[in-house]
Amino acid sequence: GDVAVGVSLVWSKSNPGAGYTTLALTVGSLVVQALLSIAMGQGPGAALAALVGAKPLLDVYNLLSKRPLTRGRKEDHVMAFTATRGEEVVLQALPQGFYQCLVVLQMAAEGETPSWV
Repeated sequence: GDVAVGVSLVWSKSNPGAGYTTLALTVGSLVVQALLSIAMGQGPGAALAALVGAKPLLDVYNLLSKRPLTRGRKEDHVMAFTATRGEEVVLQALPQGFYQCLVVLQMAAEGETPSWV
């Protein structure tokens, strides 16, 4: 969703800078997620999953599976799941939500409503 919005904004005539900001927020969040994965000892596979946006799926699989894909005890997987969710909310969902609302309001004031609204 955020990538599609960012690309749409980059292609817009009046607000391409907002698109770059949206994409930067998304990429920054994924990089932080990858660094947290490495810091928590989950290995390069978890870091790669974070960079492509699949870390939440990996964390849920590790929690529910009898044979997790990354090393660690059940408590480690719970902590990784919690850290990923917290990071997503604090560094991606809230900033993106506020920023995209601001951009829509600015574009509506200028009479250019984006197609994704």
